[in-house]
Amino acid sequence: MTITQPYESSVIDWGVIDWMVVDEDYTQTSQSYITPKAVPVEIYSSAMVYLGILDDYTQFKFSENWYEVDSWSLTVNRYRINASQLAVGGFIRYTNNGYSHIGIIERIEKPLALTGKASEQWVVSGHGIEAVLSYRLATYVTGSGTGFHTVSAASGTDAMREYVDYNCITSAKCGATRVITGLTLDATPAADATSVTYSARFQPITDVLYDICTATALSYELTWSGTGLNFTFDVRAGADVSSVVKISPEFDNVEWFKYLLTNAELKNTAYVGGIGEAAARDVDIVYPVGSEPSAWTRRETFVEASDCLDTAAMQSRGDSTLATMKLQMVLEVGYLESNTFKYGDDFKIGDTVTVVFPSVVTTTGQIVSVTEEFNAKGIKTTLGIGRAYPNLTSVMKDDRKKTSAQVRR
Repeated sequence: MTITQPYESSVIDWGVIDWMVVDEDYTQTSQSYITPKAVPVEIYSSAMVYLGILDDYTQFKFSENWYEVDSWSLTVNRYRINASQLAVGGFIRYTNNGYSHIGIIERIEKPLALTGKASEQWVVSGHGIEAVLSYRLATYVTGSGTGFHTVSAASGTDAMREYVDYNCITSAKCGATRVITGLTLDATPAADATSVTYSARFQPITDVLYDICTATALSYELTWSGTGLNFTFDVRAGADVSSVVKISPEFDNVEWFKYLLTNAELKNTAYVGGIGEAAARDVDIVYPVGSEPSAWTRRETFVEASDCLDTAAMQSRGDSTLATMKLQMVLEVGYLESNTFKYGDDFKIGDTVTVVFPSVVTTTGQIVSVTEEFNAKGIKTTLGIGRAYPNLTSVMKDDRKKTSAQVRR
């Protein structure tokens, strides 16, 4: 199947686009893999002490995400060297394309046959090291004043640093027992100019960071010092390299391609409900910069914001919600390493690149996910551009957020 109509801004106005393109040559065979390359997985204890290397596994997949916490999985024969070192609460680490990734071991599945005999294949999985921030809730000043920790910052960077500092690092703010030992803030954070107003109350810190990141296009990571449980919280900003880097079959860096353009979830006008009830409830109307949408183009949604105590916070909540409910362009690309544009050198996750697929689409988009899968065939790299494909987990998370503010109140 090939759709020949190119992506044009004039099409968007009709609000009727909901289709997906898959190149007819797409096939998940050995052609999807590039030249095999060994990538060893290092194993560490729960104190981040090196235990050994695992380089004889069946499959290893690591998904790096710009807004969400990373995830990973490993399938290995239990008799392989150092497989016995894998333990829940420990860590794994691998380096590829010049970047080091650390994951927390959260699950080890050891299937049993009906006879009770253990399977030889173990499935080990977990999340990126940043998941440690989900172990803490935003509890600062929840027992005094308004009961909310409201931050009005000149930048998303400052807002994220304050929530992490006050709930994970500084004992005078969060209490000695809540300090994540060894975690510090980057001494020279990168500057950004996107102002943020946000109110937090008992959310996991990763949820707070997700909301701020989706509103500012920023991201964050925990950088390892190289010894023990010593990590630095860093804010990341992507670069616009779209004028230089092109992902296209014309440059021999695409093996397969999936394209989805949909307005099924499009909303452009938000009724943001603040404090109060019924007719006495504070409700603000929020819409993108410009004239208020009307007639056939207007699409309304209600945003629960009973935890927002002023207009600025309600505006920020509405903006953040509408930012995730725009006309959605979702791209998945099977990336082939080439000499033209090399991942890790010329572009990386968070960067904005140009995607060209002849007769189908020419557009720019931010790389929001990179999944690297290693097995006996070699390496398979998948780039997610624009927005990650929705799945059950993301749908449930969005649904939970709709009621979360009221519950935490």
